[in-house]
Amino acid sequence: VVSTTEDTITFQFQVCDTGCGISIIDQAQVFEKYQSGAGCQQKGTGLGLYLSQKLVTLMGGNINIMSPWVEGIHAAAAQGCVPPLPDPATQKCEHVQGAMFYFNLTFPMCNAIDVPGSPDESPHELPKDVRVLVVDDVDTNRMVLKRVLTHMGKFQNLRWQVDEARCGEEALEVVATAESRYAVVMLDENMGVGKMLGTECTRQIREWERDIRIPSHESSIIIGVTGNCTAKDKINGLQSGQDLFWGKPLPHHNVIFRDLAIEFERRTPDKVPEHKDCLTPHRSLPGFS
Repeated sequence: VVSTTEDTITFQFQVCDTGCGISIIDQAQVFEKYQSGAGCQQKGTGLGLYLSQKLVTLMGGNINIMSPWVEGIHAAAAQGCVPPLPDPATQKCEHVQGAMFYFNLTFPMCNAIDVPGSPDESPHELPKDVRVLVVDDVDTNRMVLKRVLTHMGKFQNLRWQVDEARCGEEALEVVATAESRYAVVMLDENMGVGKMLGTECTRQIREWERDIRIPSHESSIIIGVTGNCTAKDKINGLQSGQDLFWGKPLPHHNVIFRDLAIEFERRTPDKVPEHKDCLTPHRSLPGFS
């Protein structure tokens, strides 16, 4: 709270991030439509700050940014509000507090609603003791995915081991040096840590699998998990070698279970042509020896 008068309360809040920041030149333009900082590597429409300014202005406030180059951005908004008036309904409740009264409730009969993609209705099952690699630069996103794969629905009985990486470069190193293969790899597309996109990481993993002649039914199930979920983004993900593509927020855990179960079933040896050759000796991914 910045100031308080008899009829107005003014408060200020700040939102900070740790990105690349916005140059002084770009700061004069970021509140315009479809504008992004010149050094920004993240995808976006360039409407976020424009809409934020419009909303704050409509409420009688103001917004500005402070952005030391390469040190992230600090957005501050000041807003004036009218103090809340006494609620007549609340006052009436206070008068009868502690009084006894009676009422009747009538509930209509209803039937349970079937959840689409429920694993209980699906003939598919998932294997136990699977290794999964979750790749995302946001700690909360990795935590949510890990919780879904270890605690939600039928996943809690599978004892899956979920490892984490914060960028594509780190994911490649983890995959190349792992003692045992990752059956599932989940990749964000745009990560603030590192420079590699999720689709490029997918291509390099697929190239590595081909080089060491991993049979098709033993290849990793690679899933794109990203907020960029237009039709074009999905096509790019699948063309890079991803098997599945999920948007953010994540689909229901029953849908995740079903999609993974179908992919594992597709990889059964009798349904997927195998390479005639066995695995060749271990060879590192490009850039990792």
